[in-house]
Amino acid sequence: MRVVCGWCHRPTPPERCDYCGHPPALPWLQRGLAVPAADHDAGAGRPALDGHEIRLAYDAARESLTMAGHEATVEAIAEKLDRSPRTVRAWKQRFAL
Repeated sequence: MRVVCGWCHRPTPPERCDYCGHPPALPWLQRGLAVPAADHDAGAGRPALDGHEIRLAYDAARESLTMAGHEATVEAIAEKLDRSPRTVRAWKQRFAL
């Protein structure tokens, strides 16, 4: 089940927002409102990013580079994950990596 974050208004898991990192239900509860469910068709659009999976992949790539004696730069991590450096930088900011 996904809910609408009361801070950034994006669909997210109910425990912690994947986008802003805040507890998504808190603003709704402070206003005395029910926490809205994120209604969406699971087959429509791009799938949501899983912050936990991205964090695991990022950490594994960084550790692999460090163990091999290489510097874990954004460019090296991006190459290891087969992503663009721009994407890795966005992940670092969005998921506090």
